[in-house]
Amino acid sequence: PVPEEIVFIPFAWSTQTGDIYLSGVHPFGGGWGHGAWGVQPDGTGLRQLITESQFVRLPVLSPDGLQFAYLSSDIETLPAKYIPGIGAPPGNTLMVMDLKTGQEQVIAQIKEQTFGALTWARNGNELILSRQEWKDNSLTDTSIVAITVKGGGEREIIALSQPSSVTGIFDYGKGGALLWVSKGQTGSDLWLKKRDTAPTSVLSVPDGQIKIVGYLE
Repeated sequence: PVPEEIVFIPFAWSTQTGDIYLSGVHPFGGGWGHGAWGVQPDGTGLRQLITESQFVRLPVLSPDGLQFAYLSSDIETLPAKYIPGIGAPPGNTLMVMDLKTGQEQVIAQIKEQTFGALTWARNGNELILSRQEWKDNSLTDTSIVAITVKGGGEREIIALSQPSSVTGIFDYGKGGALLWVSKGQTGSDLWLKKRDTAPTSVLSVPDGQIKIVGYLE
């Protein structure tokens, strides 16, 4: 049954499954509360796919439209100095769900560190994430890594040279290029890393936040 006073917000659509995917939120409950749902474009077949206790931020649809990647939290293995607060805890477990079968799989789990921003590589074979460490009484992004979906092998793409708060990552694809957004106290910067080159800042917004939504060929 659909909970009362729930509001659905679409966040993805797959031509492979035919479903539109929705975030279920409680408008008077801090914006958090009712997980991820799927529904057919004609409004039939509404069903909950993932409960709010299973993930810490919205799932990310794979390039082929057949899988969700998302982060969940194993409270017992979070950094020892982390103090739980209001809202979802940080994620330290990388999960993938097959949207055809509903089967879930743990791809990677880390201890005393957490994952931050998450995206799919354009080839669909890897997931790209920021890794976070506990520094100066907060979680700080220290590197960006790629983890293979099959096998969970990890490689470091870049070690961040200064403490960062990575809010978005995008696999540009061409020549192994990667884009990411680093958030400051009041503004944000868009960074570009090409293969075998040092990262460069390509856009700075001193008093606002940058959000990567896609690209044009």
